[in-house]
Amino acid sequence: AHPGWSGVVGTGLRAAAQQPLRLRGGDGYMAAYILARMGGKDEPTVEDVKEILESGETPDIDEERIAKITDGCNGRELDELIQKGIEKGEEMEQAFASASRLGQGG
Repeated sequence: AHPGWSGVVGTGLRAAAQQPLRLRGGDGYMAAYILARMGGKDEPTVEDVKEILESGETPDIDEERIAKITDGCNGRELDELIQKGIEKGEEMEQAFASASRLGQGG
């Protein structure tokens, strides 16, 4: 590692720790669910996830969307959910790359 990186990284982490956690959009809902699971809730409720989203200053929280996530994810292994999220992210990345190539005429 570069000798100067530790100071930069340390400064960045301190600055990030002083900012409020903001969870927005669909990914924010799933992230809040995973945070609840990692925090010890085996089967988070809509209220558990909503509380995390509220602490992250998420505007216009959709409780029906949370219910779909809790209904679909409770009872499943956390590792499985995270792996599916990684796979979905990789699929989206490939789709964006393909669209970018098409846009560039390639």
